[in-house]
Amino acid sequence: MPLVLRVDLYNSRHPRNLETNIGIASFLQMVQQFDLGLDYEQRLPGLLGEVTREKVNAVARHTLSPDHAAVVIAGPYEEHAG
Repeated sequence: MPLVLRVDLYNSRHPRNLETNIGIASFLQMVQQFDLGLDYEQRLPGLLGEVTREKVNAVARHTLSPDHAAVVIAGPYEEHAG
C-alpha cells in the first residue's frame, strides 16, 4: 500500500480511537508521556503529511545498524544450499 494511502487511512481512523473513554485516556497519556503538546491532535495530520518514503529511508539508514542486528525466524526453517 502506498505511503499516502496509509497516512490517509490513519487520518480517517484516528477519530474513532477517541470515541471511548479508554481511547481518550490512552491518547492523552501518550501526549503527556512524550510531551507532544495539547494541540497535537490538530497538528497530527500535517505531521503525517510531511512523511515521505525518502525521509523514512534516510532515518532508517541513520538509525539502524545491520552489524548489530539479529535475525529471528519463527516457524519452520529449511536451510537451502546455495
